[in-house]
Amino acid sequence: MSIMIENENTFVKALEEGINLFLGSGFSTLCKDAQDRPLPLGNQLKLELIERFGLQGSEELSLPQICTIVEADRRHGLYAYLKSRFSVKSFDYRYTCLDSITVRSVFTTNIDDLVFHIYSDSVKHYVNDIAISGPAFKDREAVDFLALHGSVLHENDELLFNPLDLAAAFSSDPDKWRYLTHGVQKWPTLFWGYSLSDAGVLQALSPKTISGRVQKDRWIVLHRSDDPAMKYFQALGFRTIVADTNLMLDYLSAHKPRVTDKAAISRRPTKDLFPNEAIPDPASVPVRPIIQFYVGSPPSWYDIFTGHIYRTSHYSRIVDSINSGKGTAVIGIPASGKTTLIMVSLSG
Repeated sequence: MSIMIENENTFVKALEEGINLFLGSGFSTLCKDAQDRPLPLGNQLKLELIERFGLQGSEELSLPQICTIVEADRRHGLYAYLKSRFSVKSFDYRYTCLDSITVRSVFTTNIDDLVFHIYSDSVKHYVNDIAISGPAFKDREAVDFLALHGSVLHENDELLFNPLDLAAAFSSDPDKWRYLTHGVQKWPTLFWGYSLSDAGVLQALSPKTISGRVQKDRWIVLHRSDDPAMKYFQALGFRTIVADTNLMLDYLSAHKPRVTDKAAISRRPTKDLFPNEAIPDPASVPVRPIIQFYVGSPPSWYDIFTGHIYRTSHYSRIVDSINSGKGTAVIGIPASGKTTLIMVSLSG
């Protein structure tokens, strides 16, 4: 099996300039607990809880339902088991490759402490736990960390497995939701370790839930190119990566950030070098209704900045070509949208 990355050039650029990681249970499959057992995925954890807490005959129930039953009268025992099961003792060293890419934030629905182990020996970055100290402000060494379901490192935190509990957590702590939605609008995001059954949070991040505001590129790791989930996630606006965690770690370990010769770059701003061709300041462009564009008027920069122009597949291919470092020419018949595509590509 070889890795397949949709718009790979754009993905590589995001690794170098800044990307969020949104991690699910499939991300942590190559680490072990104190008893040398691999960390469990959802269905395996459900079976373990059924066995440990004597719930045989409940196999048809989901993991959240099993957790709800156990938590009702054996909360302390449940939490003690989960904290021992998801405290990482050893892990595949390739995970440390994350230290060589530019990770802006880590959002996770996992309760394990793997991310802290990954960066524990780093001399370049440290994990900033938002639940404890809030978001870092312009600290290039910080990797902001937000555990959406709680963490084994938080002594007094609830560990959430029920979607209703997660929704309530967002309601009781709106800053958490705002930081999450702001993050996916500011930087591209890689979703890693999710399946169709774990799609609740991903659905909540749909642009429809944040007033249609434009989000940066989003990639999701799927195991097979014929996975029925692929069309679903593509419909949600994701770009796909066909790989497993082994392949992703190999790929990122082999990735070497491009080094830019800063001395060769002019310090003069683009608007001084090319005053007639530079992208204008958003505050300086005249406002007009978007309907004027759709009834045939030439595109204006205000149309572009609003984000209300639909981004077709041609847009993605153009951006990926630009990010490859090659010269890119867009050709087509008159009024086919060439100018609009280039304006949107340059502004994004």
